Amino acid sequence: MNAGHPIRRATTHRRGGREVGGGVTLRVLHVSQPVEAGVPAVVAALVADQRARGYEVSVACPAGTGLADRATALGATHLSWSATRTPGRSVTDETRRLRGLIDRIDPDIVVLHSAKAGLAGRLALRGSRPTVYVPHAWSFEAVSGPVAAAATAWEIAASRWTDVIVCVSDDERDRGTAAGITAPVVVVPNGVDLHALRPAEPGPARARLGLAQAPTVVCVGRLSEQKGQDQLLAAWPAVRYAVPDAQLVLVGDGPARAALEASAPAGVLFTGARSEIADVLAAADVVALPSRWEAAPLVPLEAMAAGRPVVAFGVDGVRAALGDTGVVLTPGDVPGLATALTGLLRDPARAAAAGRAARAHVERTADVQATTAAWNDVLTAVALGATGAAPLRVAQVRSLARTLLGGTAAVDVTTVAGSAPGDRLRAAGLSALGLPVWWRGTGSAPPALGGPVLTGDQDGSALSAAARRPGAGTHDGPPVTVVVTVLNEGDALRRLVDEVLPQLHGDDELVLVDGGSTDGSVEALPSASALRIEIVPGAGISAGRNHGIRLAANEVIVCTDAGCTVEPGFVDAFRRAFAVADPPALVSGVYRVLARDAMEEAQALACYPQPTEIRRPDLLVRTYTRLFGTGFDPRFAVGRCLAFTREAWKAADGFPEHLATGEDVSFGLAIARSGAVRATTDAVVGWTQRDGLAATWRMYRGYGRASTDGGDTALLVRDAARGLAYLAAPVLAATPTGRRLLGLGSAAYLSLPVVRALRAGAGPRTIALLPVALATKDVGKLAGAVQGLLIRRAR
Repeated sequence: MNAGHPIRRATTHRRGGREVGGGVTLRVLHVSQPVEAGVPAVVAALVADQRARGYEVSVACPAGTGLADRATALGATHLSWSATRTPGRSVTDETRRLRGLIDRIDPDIVVLHSAKAGLAGRLALRGSRPTVYVPHAWSFEAVSGPVAAAATAWEIAASRWTDVIVCVSDDERDRGTAAGITAPVVVVPNGVDLHALRPAEPGPARARLGLAQAPTVVCVGRLSEQKGQDQLLAAWPAVRYAVPDAQLVLVGDGPARAALEASAPAGVLFTGARSEIADVLAAADVVALPSRWEAAPLVPLEAMAAGRPVVAFGVDGVRAALGDTGVVLTPGDVPGLATALTGLLRDPARAAAAGRAARAHVERTADVQATTAAWNDVLTAVALGATGAAPLRVAQVRSLARTLLGGTAAVDVTTVAGSAPGDRLRAAGLSALGLPVWWRGTGSAPPALGGPVLTGDQDGSALSAAARRPGAGTHDGPPVTVVVTVLNEGDALRRLVDEVLPQLHGDDELVLVDGGSTDGSVEALPSASALRIEIVPGAGISAGRNHGIRLAANEVIVCTDAGCTVEPGFVDAFRRAFAVADPPALVSGVYRVLARDAMEEAQALACYPQPTEIRRPDLLVRTYTRLFGTGFDPRFAVGRCLAFTREAWKAADGFPEHLATGEDVSFGLAIARSGAVRATTDAVVGWTQRDGLAATWRMYRGYGRASTDGGDTALLVRDAARGLAYLAAPVLAATPTGRRLLGLGSAAYLSLPVVRALRAGAGPRTIALLPVALATKDVGKLAGAVQGLLIRRAR
């Protein structure tokens, strides 16, 4: 077999047993406490679109008419979830019931709409599943004083359990950012169904609703303090004075209804909640929106789609929705509200022209089809975990406590102004947590206790490299060739090909070099235009890689191994790393060590750097690394997750073919002597360890032998120093002072593995096996190094 092994397949990834990608089958759960008005309308539009895409959609909300019936009619599964609007003692039961619903339907992604679902849902999930939160107006804007402070603190803390927050306006996003919320935010404006809502004459609609044929103002919304109907009632007498037969129709229900009815002047009608929104808006000459706060209200968009002018207070999201149509007033300007309504009612031609302009504007900016398409992009990206393409997230830190409360997962680089008291301490604290710090102050920089500290002017490339996300946010990059060497890989080869091919595009290619498999795994591969297979009998790993690289059509080479699980975004992460102005020679990715039992879990925790600490090298990690010479170093390349240029490969004379193991480390060190080396934590593979301690011992013995054969003194000294410590242990144990030193040294050496185990929630058996895992690694490498030295001396 050779080049031209064609195959075409849909872009798919496997997650939870369901296909995700092109030909997607996502299982989506929407959770909402509101069942009437704006939020349910948004949920219903999303349900309709997602059902049309073939998704399995469920909606958890209170039973009864409203959202439950709409969701069922659209083909979704309704899950009865009783919940009150306000927080209180009911939250515990609401969270427990929601957790049970989530466990029962096993969704790929959970979308939490509005404050109560955001509270109960994130308490129930706590980051265990892909989670999207849609505030529909921040909870802290509905309250004041200590309650507002508590609500803000909750939103900051809960953002660590949120993959993406979807805001419906730039205003809503900016208010969240100003409050200290650091989770990734995407703005997806609300949209309306332009086919269902069209301009129509008011007369027939008024007749169907039983309204008088008179100048009419309509206000649609929950009867509550937020929606501000009391301010509209305060303005209404002045409108009636100027237009005596005018009628005000309040559509909706809510806690303020009794008080509003009691204070309503003449000419005001309360209809309660109505489902025929098209008729309600068609009956209006003008639609009023007197809200005290919003995020991006749906009603004005619906009114504009119906060809009606809107008079509104300029709260968040309103000006963006109306554009240059309608009338936007200073919030709370009751006299201005009366004047604006009167002017439009007394000039029908002007009102009609404003309505036509409103319809034209909403056609350009708020078509629900564009909204639902944007939503689908968000959901598929979150479900696939495709966060690597996210732009570099740089956050200014004014409060260390607030940053800790919100978590740091969504922040790549922190900036500290350096002009306020305590800024130096704050910057040092951020570095100690492992966060890169961009110090903007004058004078000497604070110490880098963990994460790097950058000073002076920095461009995006330098910041993304410091964050170990080179090229973050870039969607372009050079074509790549993925090279994999294989030999009797069985089903693992097919899985790898199925994972890599969907990540290729354009001129990318996958080159498999087979050393002479006899298990039929290569012959069983389906064809693909991007797949090339080369049979090189007897080729080892290095020879196979070198052969594949010589054949590669592209200048950027990516390597991985069969048996690895290539995570979504793996290839693009390397592509982005070479898309910067000054590309590196080599880029090292990261790998998650998979475990099947307690011993393997102990090995994973004791012997390998964790992806989280590679991205966030905190004070403990840095200190441990300096003391014991372990930790992540991108120069020590790992063949299962690295990329490099063809030029760098040539300069290093290729992978060393005389080494049976450790060839990738020697290759990386050779490139590092003359070229720039970077790390990217966006390129991730999962890797399953060798079966059993004996196989693991042999693997580490091979690594020790490679330290000798590769001729790198630093590797040999590092392995020898750790090995000698084991040889010195019996001597130290012979005296009280020696035993104390031995105990302190052992505790220090076990400190980071134990911390890793505690963070991972490992059990007592795993923790007890950590010393065994460390000893297997260290003594195995020492044995290999000694073996290599003896062989070299015998030559």
